[in-house]
Amino acid sequence: MKILKLLGVLGLAGASFNLYAAAGQDLKGAQGSDDCMRDLKGDCLPAATPEMIVQEPSPVVMIEPEPEVDSRSWYAGADAGASVYADACAGAEDSDTAAHVYAGYQLNNRLAVEAGYHDLGAINARVGNCSAPVPVDPSVDGLSLSVMGRAPVTERVSVYGRAGAMFWHMDVDASASAPAVSDDGISPVLGAGVGVVVNERIEGRVEYDRFFDVGEQATTGQTDIDTLTAGLAVKF
Repeated sequence: MKILKLLGVLGLAGASFNLYAAAGQDLKGAQGSDDCMRDLKGDCLPAATPEMIVQEPSPVVMIEPEPEVDSRSWYAGADAGASVYADACAGAEDSDTAAHVYAGYQLNNRLAVEAGYHDLGAINARVGNCSAPVPVDPSVDGLSLSVMGRAPVTERVSVYGRAGAMFWHMDVDASASAPAVSDDGISPVLGAGVGVVVNERIEGRVEYDRFFDVGEQATTGQTDIDTLTAGLAVKF
């Protein structure tokens, strides 16, 4: 009887060992082995290929910047209006018709350089020191060179200012007390205006300018001259 019990114990021990070994083998297969990876059922998963590992990069969309509009251009124009000799002596006509033709180069949307010819008219009055005998009927013309700065107000309207100089020539007629005389010089110019775009090539302008200290006090008499003009500028 003892022998039978002993054999039974040995049999149970052997069965337990076999079950433990089988469980360990399944656990190893589930965790991974040298030859494959297994799923929950113990089946081998397919080996990963380079195509499965390396993913193709997503296409990169390049956004090209919008090209900058080149605002540089040549332009020319003409305007006309009135001139007033600010220091004309009282008792005679102190204003006349003014005319202006010009050409310029637009460096960018804000800045331009401009050269022009001005006819500032002639008046029937003395200018400068009205207590001294001064020749009468002065007339002025000349060439100007200026820099213009511009600021937009709306899509079509802008304001601008100019600063520069005019190389002037003044003539005065002879009178009963003095012969005809002329003189030349350089005077500063300041101005401001409004530009209105008519189309992509044409702009309308209204402008006020002041020409300082035109003439020589000892010869022709000296005066500031104001002009108010309107006209058109055309881009090339």
